Amino acid sequence: MPNDKRDGMTRIAVRDVSLFVKVMGHGHPLVFMHGGPGLDYTTLSSLEPLAEQFTLVFYDHRCNGRSTGPVESMTWENLTADADALRGTLGYDKWAVVGHSFGGHVALEYALRYREHVSHLVLLDTAGDAWWRVRQCQQPRRGQVVSGWFAGRPSARPTVRLC
Repeated sequence: MPNDKRDGMTRIAVRDVSLFVKVMGHGHPLVFMHGGPGLDYTTLSSLEPLAEQFTLVFYDHRCNGRSTGPVESMTWENLTADADALRGTLGYDKWAVVGHSFGGHVALEYALRYREHVSHLVLLDTAGDAWWRVRQCQQPRRGQVVSGWFAGRPSARPTVRLC
């Protein structure tokens, strides 16, 4: 890790973005892919006690939290390539990948594209298929939600799409 910081937060340049990263603990590395889009790594901070047994790598996906990048660059290819570039920069051959919600989709895609670098795959509150999103959304949009979705009234033709 840059400046030999093993605990704490920093920004790490990978590819064409700067990722906000927090590394803590010791042991086998676990990378955490947060939910969203529009959220950040802090949604998984309740898992920090695992640092007693593992090295935890929390980061904000490109275009999320304190990481940089234009929203139109938030593609599966870029999200997974960023994660793998981060892995290489941190010096890990393999790591366990933990994905929550939207991060679970990123984790699945990462495991398909970079399986040689995945020791374990853990999915939390996610789905194995994104058929609804693919069918309903034409372009990824940061921070938008389906009108009425959280009120229990999803419409067949939402005015704002969750992508």
